[in-house]
Amino acid sequence: MTIIDNKNAQPPPASAPGWMGWWAMMALATLVTALATAWGVRHEFELRHEQAAARLQAVSELRVAEVRSWMDRQMSLAYFLDDSVLFADLFNRWRNDGDDTAGSNLLKRVADFRKATEGDVALLLDDRGNVLARENPSAGAVEEELRAAVRDAIERGEAVHTSIYRRADGKTSLCLDVVIPLLKTGDKARGAIVFRTDPRRAVFPLINAPVADHPRAESVLWQRRGDQVVNLSDTQLVRHEAGTVSEPIATSPLVMARVLRREVVPGQAFRGVDYAGFEVVATAMEIKGTDWWLVSKESIADIEAPARENAKWIIGVALLALLAFGAITRLMSQRHALASLQRGQAEQQRLDTLSSAHDASEARSERALQESEAHYRSVVAVLTEGIVVCDTAGKVLSCNPAAERILGCTEAEWRTGTAQTPGWHPVRRDGSPMPPEETAAGRALSTGKAQLGSTLTSIGPAGDVSTFEVSATPVMSPDTGEMISVVASFSDVTQQTRNQRELEQHRDRLEELVEQRTLALQAANTELTESARFSREIANTIPGMVTYWDRELRCRFANQPYLDWSGKSAEQVLGHTRHEIFGEEYAPTVALRLEAALEGRAQSFERETTRNDGQPHVHQIHYTPAHTGTGTTCGVYVIAFEITALKQSEAALQQANEALLLSSSQAHSATRAKSAFLANMSHEIRTPMNAIIGLTHLMARDAKDGLQRDRLGKIGDAAQHLLQVINDVLELSKIEAGKLLLESRDFDRDELLSKTFDLVSERAAEKGLELMLDTD
Repeated sequence: MTIIDNKNAQPPPASAPGWMGWWAMMALATLVTALATAWGVRHEFELRHEQAAARLQAVSELRVAEVRSWMDRQMSLAYFLDDSVLFADLFNRWRNDGDDTAGSNLLKRVADFRKATEGDVALLLDDRGNVLARENPSAGAVEEELRAAVRDAIERGEAVHTSIYRRADGKTSLCLDVVIPLLKTGDKARGAIVFRTDPRRAVFPLINAPVADHPRAESVLWQRRGDQVVNLSDTQLVRHEAGTVSEPIATSPLVMARVLRREVVPGQAFRGVDYAGFEVVATAMEIKGTDWWLVSKESIADIEAPARENAKWIIGVALLALLAFGAITRLMSQRHALASLQRGQAEQQRLDTLSSAHDASEARSERALQESEAHYRSVVAVLTEGIVVCDTAGKVLSCNPAAERILGCTEAEWRTGTAQTPGWHPVRRDGSPMPPEETAAGRALSTGKAQLGSTLTSIGPAGDVSTFEVSATPVMSPDTGEMISVVASFSDVTQQTRNQRELEQHRDRLEELVEQRTLALQAANTELTESARFSREIANTIPGMVTYWDRELRCRFANQPYLDWSGKSAEQVLGHTRHEIFGEEYAPTVALRLEAALEGRAQSFERETTRNDGQPHVHQIHYTPAHTGTGTTCGVYVIAFEITALKQSEAALQQANEALLLSSSQAHSATRAKSAFLANMSHEIRTPMNAIIGLTHLMARDAKDGLQRDRLGKIGDAAQHLLQVINDVLELSKIEAGKLLLESRDFDRDELLSKTFDLVSERAAEKGLELMLDTD
């Protein structure tokens, strides 16, 4: 009996498959490996593009917010200054009154405010854009861009800013001007303040921070000018200066042109071509309040470079796996006749090889992921803003060095809690504690919407109060659309807030001073208005015409008598020249006299005109030069009095004088005849009167009767009195001839009175009157 020991027996060999079966298995393995490799490579490239898109959107939002914040600071001060009464008063005193000290004070105050705007130079312009004064005497001519901005600001009645433009003289290559109209200088602003800034110093650094760790990643400002798209900022790749890249919007393949043609959505990442001809992934965002666009881009070649490297490793591993699979299948086909144990060992070896290849592939993928994360961290690390990433539960996942530096908290300390920074306590405006859900990150977590530009006040570990500008953006899963994390960025604006608060305090104080000054000016204006009204009333009540003409012979003042005489309204006279008022009939002799008055020589003359009533009118006219404080002639005062009635009276008086002269001549002849008559009559009367007096004296001397002597004495006295009358008549003729001489002689009063009584005593006795002479 033969006993067979089955203990160490080997299983019978399996039947070997045909060669077609081996090739089918090889083809299937190749297909599976190729599909897996293709999926891995595609996933790697998509991951890189998604990371670049998210990075570009985040960076663009930050840069746009920074540029907008900078512009807001410039314009906020401009809006504060445009209605300044103090600046307007200094400007008017300077330009209207020739007060150069007021102009110097205005420029000095404007220069002080310019420093608060981070500007480079300040200018003062008139309403036509001409430079009146400048802080920097070496500045060049005014470009048309600035003149247009001045006209726009004055027409709109508010501060405006220019775009970025190139200076024609090349002294300052690029300019950005903020134009502030001085609204209180008149019905329309008569002047403007300009704060000029070099954008290469103030604006470009805000957008030139690295977008990513790629040599061809950058942000550029663009602007639409008509049908062209033009770069406003300098470029890095080809070293174009601002304004040197200009392409038509309708046909250009540039990113900015496609956005303006509405082929892509602003703010979203898309593929395009940049000015250097590279394919890029870019985002374009408009900066509100300007006509600027910020384009941030990364070269597709730079984005895909790490993916290509990883793809090489993935493909290499796949090839190794295929080679290994091919080698194993070949070996199995050659040794299939071996025992089942050998086949099992070979199968185990194949599995070990596949496991090693799989481990190598996973190691390569993990390394690629680590490199991607390292690139992302390098981008975040160079940002000056603090970046914190937290999950949907509010737990901090990571932060950049800027966040650690700003808040004095390490990433390890942060990971121990929530987004609430250890040692920091956010507070509301009223000082009460702010719960986490009211912060920007909390609102983004609860609403799923981005929270941009929020201001947060927080008390630090040392008890000091700091202010931060915070933005929080949710990150959504590209597969499910659900929120997977929140990225919060913040910057310390404590100093800016303090500066703003100090500026507001200064503004409040300035407003208070301005209000006080305004009240004083209002009182002065009221007094001035009352004085002007009183002066005008005086001017209107003067019985004459009063006007004032400037050096261009334009009427600047006219009283009511002048308007009544000219038959025109104030609107037809004020601001017009004499030719415009009176036409070409304007007398050339008057023009010569006005020119002489403008040269400083006063004029006074009479002028006869004919009014509409056809009657001649005569005026006495005075041209008096008006002088400035420096002694130069700035105009002419004209005063005219109508002397028609006076001239008529003079003519009538002249006629009367002539008639009087004629009458006087006739009267003189009559007087001479009268004098001759009186002289002759006196001579004829005096001769017999002397005889009567002599005979009476003789008769009185020879008479014996007392009564008779008394009567003869009275006759003699009467004859003497009559002789005296005759002598007085002769004296009258001497008066008319101008030959009367007065004599001073003593006389006997009693004798004179006694003789007077004797003359009238008989008449008195007839009437029963008694005359008494008191000799005492």
